[in-house]
Parts: sequence; C-alpha cells; structure tokens
Amino acid sequence: MSAASGHATCNYYGLIGASVGGALIEGTETRLGLAFWRAAESGGLALGAAEVLKRAFTRPRPSQINDPDLWFRRNHYQSFPSGETVLAMAVVTPFIIEYAHEQPGVWALAVIPTYIGIARMKSQAHWQTDVLASILLGVTTGYFTSQRDRPLTLSLQPGGGVFVGLRHRW
Repeated sequence: MSAASGHATCNYYGLIGASVGGALIEGTETRLGLAFWRAAESGGLALGAAEVLKRAFTRPRPSQINDPDLWFRRNHYQSFPSGETVLAMAVVTPFIIEYAHEQPGVWALAVIPTYIGIARMKSQAHWQTDVLASILLGVTTGYFTSQRDRPLTLSLQPGGGVFVGLRHRW
C-alpha cells in the first residue's frame, strides 16, 4: 500500500468513525448530536451515490491512463467521483450549515475536504473534475440531510424514534 493510499484510508475511516461515533455518543437530544446524525447520514448517502456514479461512469484514474477524456470504459475503473472527497464534504457540510451563523469559524472545516481533494489529485488517484463533482455531491447530500427536522434513520423507526446518546444526563 502506498503512503497516499494509506492516508486516504485513514481519512476515510476517521471521518466515518467521527460522524457515527459522535452521533452515538451525543444522541438526538442536543443540537450537536443532531448535527452528528445528519453528518453520518449525509456521508452514507454521499458514499452510496458515489458508488453508483463510479459504476456508471467507469472513468480511469490519472495513474492508470493519461487521458482525462476517457469515460465509460466498462472496466474496473472507478475514478469519478472521489469517494474520499465526497465523504469529507458530506460530513462537514451539516456542521457548517448548523453553526455558520453564530460560529463563522466553523467554515474552517471546509479545509478537510479541500486538503483531501488536493491530495487525491497530487497522488494521481483522481482528476480535478472528479474532485469538483465530489464536492458538489457532498454539499448536496449535506444540505439535504440538514433540511430535515429529524434524521431520516430515526424517522423510519416506529413511533418516530429517538436515540439518547451515551452523554445524555438524566
């Protein structure tokens, strides 16, 4: 495994762990807990959509073929979109939407997907258009999940569902 691929895996599982772990710890009784739930759902939706797009577009990575105009190669190619970048953008977007008005510093979270996207391009894993499309997809899923009053996961449970996290105080 190359260093670039190792960092991507670390970022990938770190973002999943942070969003799901934060949701389980905070629960749904706090504003932060709801933001974590939305981030986890947004990440899941974005990764699902990215997987469908990868299988549909079958675009080679820059390290495989030096031609960004090759699409629909019907092979194992999976450059478009960048799963790591879409996950990062999808996870940070609900926090930015939730807290940007009173905490403008939350915009600094946008550095995470930006860094990951640049790293994916520099390591020849993705084309620039792969990363830009991933950012758009991540913002879209983050916005969608942030517009719901309750997380979709909990809305599908009988009785509307509620999850009291590990940090809930009685």
